[in-house]
Amino acid sequence: MSIDQRVESAFEQRSGVTIALPRMLPHTFPDGREGIEYQFAFLRDGARIGGLGLFGTEEFIEGSRDRVYTLDLSPEWVLESVLQFKAALGDTSEDFDFLQSLAEGLVSVFARNARNRFSQRNLAITRIDALVQAGIPVPDEAGRVSDDWIILADLLVPATSA
Repeated sequence: MSIDQRVESAFEQRSGVTIALPRMLPHTFPDGREGIEYQFAFLRDGARIGGLGLFGTEEFIEGSRDRVYTLDLSPEWVLESVLQFKAALGDTSEDFDFLQSLAEGLVSVFARNARNRFSQRNLAITRIDALVQAGIPVPDEAGRVSDDWIILADLLVPATSA
């Protein structure tokens, strides 16, 4: 997927899909940890053609004010939504390739925010067992960070002086 990064959105030229900056709400996980609920909208020619809700976390990098935002694409409903969106688009790529491409679009949305006072790293991750359970084969060259997790997309957004 070739992503064109526009202000607070990402645009994939081949499909004509724009991913808008998500709505972000506070979320508390069952174990009490604080997180973020992300609500992404997918648009084509200005009309909404789909969406994706998922959870993530925000962590501060020790010794700085910089942040790491992590989007977790592991839950069953997230992977099902991604595959349904792929089918609705009529995309014929491999499921893992589509998932990775979509993840790149999700993190790319944050690249053009003109008001980053601090640098931030945006990650999209998923669990290997979740992919297997969803019937998505995991390529050998996938960016594994452990025996359990894969990084689907990783983007560093430097601080801007705006």
